Parts: sequence; structure tokens; C-alpha cells
Amino acid sequence: MKKIKAIKIDCYRNIVDEVMINAADFEEINRAIGCDCFCVGARLPQGDILWVDDEGWINPKVTRAFQFGTSNSTFAGNGLILGQTASGNSTNAKSKLLDVAMNVTFMPTGNCITDEMRAE
Repeated sequence: MKKIKAIKIDCYRNIVDEVMINAADFEEINRAIGCDCFCVGARLPQGDILWVDDEGWINPKVTRAFQFGTSNSTFAGNGLILGQTASGNSTNAKSKLLDVAMNVTFMPTGNCITDEMRAE
């Protein structure tokens, strides 16, 4: 199976890192993010897609979040950036690791998602 380069935003360890995943296995995206259902969080200028936990804000097991870029969108749980072909298949991320890391803001260490945050 073909492996492709992805960029993982790990809100539990406060790191952004390159990972390799199986391009043909959408379940591997679930595992990398740590979720049961993922969705598009953002489309990046390079054509990459930021995938996030679709149920992060309603899942009490998800306790951390991050912001990406200047959109002020806050995503509960981890994120994964992948490239996308014209036909919609996943491919190597084109984004540079340092560029992604400079655009991620993690929750302050020690802070967790609260019930009040979930209600909003």
C-alpha cells in the first residue's frame, strides 16, 4: 500500500509533525486524528486540506483544541493535513511543516475544553 506524507497537528502534545499514512485507507485518517468521523476544517492555498474531528465539540473524551491560521476557527481534537488530487484522492501534503507550525495556536498548557465551551 502506498504511503503518503501528512502533517499532524497534535493538540494533546502541542506539536506539529510529519507522519506517513496509507493513502487508500480513510480509516487511517480517523486513527491519525483520533476520531470516528472527520470532516474538512479548512482548504489551504496550496490545495491541501485540513481534516478535523467532526464530533470533537460534542465528544466529552476530546479535551484539547487548536486554532489554525487567521480564521479564528477553533477545532476540538487533532488535525491532519493532506494533499488532494484533481479527482479527490489523498496525496502528499504540499504545505511546509514550518509554515503549518507557525499558523497553529494550541490551547494553553493545563487548559481543557469545558462544558461551557461545548455549549457555545
